[in-house]
Amino acid sequence: MIRGHMGRQRLSGPALATKLGNSQNYLAKRLRDETPFSVNDIENIATALQIPLLDLNREATAIEAKIRHEGRLPE
Repeated sequence: MIRGHMGRQRLSGPALATKLGNSQNYLAKRLRDETPFSVNDIENIATALQIPLLDLNREATAIEAKIRHEGRLPE
C-alpha cells in the first residue's frame, strides 16, 4: 500500500527515508515487513506522501479484510 503510493508519486525508498528523517535501512526493514511500523511512522509517512491519515487507515483496513476473507490471516 505504501509502496503503491510511493510509485504513483515516483518517490524512491531513499527519497522517502530522507523526507522522514530516517535511514534507508530503517524504512527498508519496515517496507519488507521485517519490522513493524510504529504509529508515528505511519503518521509521518502519510504526511510525507501528502495522504490524509484517515485515507491510509481505510486502505489498510480494506486490505486486511480482503486477506482475512481469503483465509491468509487468522480471525
